Amino acid sequence: MSVSSIEESVIVAASAGDSDDDSLGLTELADSMREVAEMEERFLYKVVCSQGAVVRSAPELTSPQICTKDCGTIVESLERRFNDLGLARIRIGAGWISEMLNPLSGLSGRIIEPVAMTTPLRYRVIFGGGCVVRRDVETASPIVTTISCGEYVDVVDRKWTDHPSNSCQKRLKLRDGSGWVSAYQNVNGMDGEPVLTLSLIGPSPPMDDVGDGGSTSSSRSTPSPGPFDHNGEERNCPSTVKLAQEVSNNRDYVDKESMTAEDKERLMCIICMDEYKTAMLVHGEIGHIVTCISCARILFARGDGCPICRLPISNIVQYGFS
Repeated sequence: MSVSSIEESVIVAASAGDSDDDSLGLTELADSMREVAEMEERFLYKVVCSQGAVVRSAPELTSPQICTKDCGTIVESLERRFNDLGLARIRIGAGWISEMLNPLSGLSGRIIEPVAMTTPLRYRVIFGGGCVVRRDVETASPIVTTISCGEYVDVVDRKWTDHPSNSCQKRLKLRDGSGWVSAYQNVNGMDGEPVLTLSLIGPSPPMDDVGDGGSTSSSRSTPSPGPFDHNGEERNCPSTVKLAQEVSNNRDYVDKESMTAEDKERLMCIICMDEYKTAMLVHGEIGHIVTCISCARILFARGDGCPICRLPISNIVQYGFS
């Protein structure tokens, strides 16, 4: 593997740190780069609701109010889960806040939104069993490949999963677009502490500095199948199904503005009209796919019937095409 210019600086800086002569300031450079990387690694959100974000002591909305974070405040998300009403709640240092306004209250819109990464990060796989790459952010999505211990991966985004609802997982998106990985294993070690899968190295080198030796994830890019089978052949299915498959597999890249009014009506949640239909409301042996997973959880938690047939909802299932 060819060592990138950034990694060379870190190595030289580490060597300089062992001596009394640091006239080039390389140790300070390495420390500064590390600080940037650690900041980018944090799951940060910005309060975007004009009324601010109410902070409570627990995930439930009946818990005591602690304070209100003003619009524009940046907060770090330490944990994510869904409460008994089916609302996504984020734990920050001061307590718990909601991601979105309750759509069934007659209001809609985000209270907080993720702060995008500005600098790609490089990690090294340190778990002996390697790092599993899955196609989507959810850990139930198909496996793309496994990256061996000792290899490097470059990351450009981070998100929480929607499942399990009582303990959502942190996920990292690979720079090459091949899928998503976890920084931790889903089981704890013998000491009760989470088992690390990845170790942060620092900011990623520019794309031109990445060698062709296959030492990073860039050589393992695997496009999402979408409306095609795994051999790249177009599936024989209706255009609406193809579009739904594309949305399911490449949700972050679908341009809503390019959709026709008919496509939006078929694909967008009928409750909030902001997210895609990603959940099935199950009643008996049938179900209706008409809402996003967040609105489905709220309907189920409230005991409401299916908005299409009014039958009692016995379960909700998040779906995805593979």
